[in-house]
Amino acid sequence: MDAKKIIDKFKQEQTKWIEKSKDYSSMDKFQELGNKAYEKMGTNKDKFKDGIEGLTRFIKMTIDYFKDDFVIPKKELMMIIGGIIYFVSPLDIVPDFIPIVGLLDDVTVIAFITKQLSGLIGTYEKKDDVKKDIINIKDYIDVEVNEIEEEK
Repeated sequence: MDAKKIIDKFKQEQTKWIEKSKDYSSMDKFQELGNKAYEKMGTNKDKFKDGIEGLTRFIKMTIDYFKDDFVIPKKELMMIIGGIIYFVSPLDIVPDFIPIVGLLDDVTVIAFITKQLSGLIGTYEKKDDVKKDIINIKDYIDVEVNEIEEEK
């Protein structure tokens, strides 16, 4: 099955996956889902690196959303969580027990969602870069203050 057929089939079933995402509308419930996704990623991380990176980004974005550290509109949040549920589900368009192809459809769906949410992802990555810069500056300032205090 090629990528276009997978995406078309996912679009037909998208409401089913988005509906299931409502079950994960709290941090506790989402952490369970995230743990399942990380477990599945762990066994396949070398096979589909780009898809795994996209999925990891979605998990981090959603955790930041639940921590009130990033705003995700409801529609986009449901799409992200629905995609993660799709990834975790062993019985989707192409069942996971079929070697290689069973995971390829999961990664294709994650890539599709990544493309759909590219603006939101760009905003998140800018925020994340700013946070890293602030942390690095804070570390630098702490070192400088300690060195000045030691000189006294």
